[in-house]
Amino acid sequence: DKSWQRDAVPLKPPPGRGKRAVWLESVISRVPPSEWTRRFAAEPRQLIEAIADDDFWLPTLSGWTAATVLFAPGDAESARWLGPLWSAWQVVDARQRGKQRTTDHHQQLRALLSAMDREQAEACVRPLLGEMATDTGVESLAFLSLLPKPWSETLASDYLRQAREVLARHSDNRAFQWASSLQTAARCIPPSVIPLALEEWHVADSRNWHNQAAEREVERFMEALRMRQTFYDELQVEFS
Repeated sequence: DKSWQRDAVPLKPPPGRGKRAVWLESVISRVPPSEWTRRFAAEPRQLIEAIADDDFWLPTLSGWTAATVLFAPGDAESARWLGPLWSAWQVVDARQRGKQRTTDHHQQLRALLSAMDREQAEACVRPLLGEMATDTGVESLAFLSLLPKPWSETLASDYLRQAREVLARHSDNRAFQWASSLQTAARCIPPSVIPLALEEWHVADSRNWHNQAAEREVERFMEALRMRQTFYDELQVEFS
């Protein structure tokens, strides 16, 4: 169909996906989510729950997600879908954790996060900090780099507390992943929290590769924050 080609609806699905699922997702992704809430006089959460048992619920959810990310910046009604869709993908991700994923659920979550304002984005990510400290949850650390900068004092303080606990107690991949996230934190922590971040850090006493790398990341983190603090101090003197 030439009109489908014009609207960028794929004629052939990618390997491993059925035509109807791909076409459904593609068409739904081009409709502002606000149209669905108006058409059915229902809240986003109600509509998401209504498709939970449908054979095509996943492509529908993916289509709604793409549409929300596309239309939310200029449509407040469509932006109301961001939170409910985040919650829905969290459920999907939790069910699939430890299994081979057929879709990149984290990619959907990252897309939603990038469309949120700071308050909403932090409200979604803060509850996950504890989960990020587990073996299976470190993948969610990638969300931190998508949060608007600077972080709030609350998020920054919660992050630092969790990071210190992980690095002091663990000598495995999670310790390395958390240590690596410090480079994101070095750019995002607000000036008011830098003194807290510069307090002494303790890395678990182990000579394995993970902890040696973690120690190096902590040193880089501290150096970057000291440079930021010096810069702010000089600015304060300059304009005082």
